[in-house]
Amino acid sequence: MTTSVEEPSGANVSQKIEANSPFYLGPQDRPGDFITPTRLRGDNYDDWAGDIQMALEARRKFGFLDGTITKRVPPVTEADWNTINVMLVSWIMNTIDLEVKCSLSKHRDAKKLWENLKSRYDVVNGPRIQHLKSLIAKCEHGKNMPVSEYFGKLTGLWEELYKHEPLIDCFCSDACTAGSKHEERRETDMLRMFLMGLNTDLFSTLHTSIL
Repeated sequence: MTTSVEEPSGANVSQKIEANSPFYLGPQDRPGDFITPTRLRGDNYDDWAGDIQMALEARRKFGFLDGTITKRVPPVTEADWNTINVMLVSWIMNTIDLEVKCSLSKHRDAKKLWENLKSRYDVVNGPRIQHLKSLIAKCEHGKNMPVSEYFGKLTGLWEELYKHEPLIDCFCSDACTAGSKHEERRETDMLRMFLMGLNTDLFSTLHTSIL
């Protein structure tokens, strides 16, 4: 006689971390990976941090650095959490020049490492800001220069200035419009500077009518 054995109704079923989860690490994820060719030298923090963010967002991992993900959720175990942190630390450290790396403390928490680097190297450079504003004011459209080249040059200067002087955020209330007004003012300034720099011999009518 054969006796059938039923599984207990409360039996634990092994769960796995899905591939679309930020906690997932696949066989292609290794501690020695170089997630971006950009290297932190100390004077290029903005470019480096932007490339790191892009690389980790593509891997659904940037939330561990910006504070979006603060704790593990089932079926993630404590060991899984530690593995992810160590992996992130390794990826970040692989993108740092040896001279800078030698000055850093050892970290196993990726968020603390990220915050340490930000506090040390994300410094507002006053003289650079003034120099950029001067370059923007002097940027002009040459007679033999394509408008697209002039626009690209001016846009590059504006983008670097924005990294040092980001838009003002206000969280006093949901109805506050300070941030949007600041953005509108900045866009108006960009348009005016673009028009002021256009070659007047070629675009005098357009220049005057829009201004």
